[in-house]
Amino acid sequence: MNEALTTGKGLMTNLTLHPATDLFPEMDEAAFEALVADIAHNGQQEPIVIQAGQVIDGRHRLRACERLGVEPRTREVQPDEGEPTALVISLNLHRRHLSEGQRAMVAAKMANMRQGERTDIRPSATLPKVSQVEAARQLGVSDRSVRHALETKNTGAPELIAAVESGQVPVSIAAHLARLPADEQRAVLAKTQDEIRAIAREVKSRIDQAGVCGKSAVRIFDQVAADQNLSGIEQCAVVEVINAESTPLPTPSEAKRIAQQKNVLVLGSDGRYHGPEVSAESAAATERWLALREGLESLCRIDTDPASLIDCVPHYQHKNLSTWLAQAVPLITRFDQVWKGAHHA
Repeated sequence: MNEALTTGKGLMTNLTLHPATDLFPEMDEAAFEALVADIAHNGQQEPIVIQAGQVIDGRHRLRACERLGVEPRTREVQPDEGEPTALVISLNLHRRHLSEGQRAMVAAKMANMRQGERTDIRPSATLPKVSQVEAARQLGVSDRSVRHALETKNTGAPELIAAVESGQVPVSIAAHLARLPADEQRAVLAKTQDEIRAIAREVKSRIDQAGVCGKSAVRIFDQVAADQNLSGIEQCAVVEVINAESTPLPTPSEAKRIAQQKNVLVLGSDGRYHGPEVSAESAAATERWLALREGLESLCRIDTDPASLIDCVPHYQHKNLSTWLAQAVPLITRFDQVWKGAHHA
């Protein structure tokens, strides 16, 4: 964005937005109007943070002051507050209540930035890019969530990206949606999040009343999905809501403790499965199994014929797709042969 900003009195000309301010989504119109009303009634309570003529934090406060024609309160970044990107993340994570998906989208944007974007030290182009792992760590999300966010950001329709950034659509569902043609993405988004939540509550209620689990619970879910005429993506969205409203996942340390006690794999809040202390070789085998399972499950969720999938592939991904197929098809074919041989011997 990096647009020039002025205030009502014109005393803060030539201010620009630091690139890091674009990491977090803008306020929706209702929230911004509430901010304007609050500043008009109570005054600006929190100063705008600036550094070398750039707004680091407070772009909405600056806009609100401009709307009201009042001179904004500002302060300069202090030496001990760190570099701008880290400061933006720290202030916004403290102030905002963001979902996993929203934080993952921030991490995806951050992973495309140079470290710090420090134009005051040396050209940003000479700085190394922030890794996905580092971005995930700073935003407190799993690597998988960042991968989903990047897929959404790179191939999702603008409406889908906005829906994730506003917290309306889980990022894991958005990643699946992003693989569809843009028109189909928009068609799925026609069902509101409130409607999805209502369906999720109905599913949970029916299962609780029946007192069942496993295959019997799946049959109830399938019946509700049929009654509501849900698409495959919408069914996934319902499952995401059910999972989100269920008992929170244990922290990584808690997951490791439970896994050690019960000798099982336990999914932690970091999106990773944790198991009892095992050898490096056994841990690597488990990682390979989880990768295989995730890949096969993802393929099974594609509910259309191969010919229709051709039109879904963006032109700029043709080369990548050919490379992936050249690697994946021989592996799956050979694995299928070995698997069948091992289980029919």
